[in-house]
Order: sequence, then C-alpha cells, then structure tokens
Amino acid sequence: METIEQFAPELEMYSIDEAFLNLTGFAPERLRDHAATIRRTVRQWTGIPVSGGIGPTKTLAKAANQLAKKNPDANGVWIIGTADERQDSLSRLFIHNSPFERREPYFCNASSFHLPQPTSDSNELIRYASEALTRIFRPGIHYAKCGVMLRM
Repeated sequence: METIEQFAPELEMYSIDEAFLNLTGFAPERLRDHAATIRRTVRQWTGIPVSGGIGPTKTLAKAANQLAKKNPDANGVWIIGTADERQDSLSRLFIHNSPFERREPYFCNASSFHLPQPTSDSNELIRYASEALTRIFRPGIHYAKCGVMLRM
C-alpha cells in the first residue's frame, strides 16, 4: 500500500490486497494514463501485477477492476465513467477456466448483452445470459467460473 499512497491524496485500504484511491480533481482524460503509471510502478517496485478500475462509486470502481482483469484489450485498466460506459460494461457475462490448471491453456471470454428495460424476472435474466453464453462458450474447456454483471 505504501507504493500506491503517493498517487492520490486519499487512500482507503479495502483488504490486504485492495484499496480505493480518491482521484477527485484529476482530469478525466488523464485517468487512464495515471492508472497505467500506478500499475507500472507497483510492478516495478514490488513485482506484483495489479489492475485498476476507475468509477464514480466504489461499487463501479470494483466492477471496473474486474473488467480490467478479464479483458486483455484493457491492458489492466478499465474506466466506467459515463452512463453509456456503465451500460456497456455492466451488462456482461464472463466465463473462464482456472489460470492454475496446467493441463489446458487459460481461456477467458466475455459477452455483452442489452436488457431493453430493467427487470427482476429471473427467467428473463437467464434467457439473456444464456444467449450471451452461446456466443462465447467453447466445448471441451473445464470452466471454473461464470458470472453475470448487470448494469445498475
């Protein structure tokens, strides 16, 4: 935590390996670069790989962090700032096998879906998630985890 304290005026330790940084006052167009600098510095100084999720709330920042880990194109940083980013980011199904399994290569994938209106109907949610799953499922992989992230 000492390494990341220098990057923001306020740090809240969430757990032994997670923290929230208050980035209020940082220019929005510089947040991705700032997070990338934090990642590089932590890796260089400690040898620990980290990812960064940025959002207007702790919940959205935590969701963004999960997306940063799951999406190779994110380069370890994901931002959920606007309502459009929130909708695009949080209506998503993800699957992966174990990164520790040596008998098969690591596989992870995600698929976005759009709910036309908010719903608490489990059958409707399962239908949309199942459609998303058919787009990314590959037979023969021993999946270890699957999840659905719904927009707020």
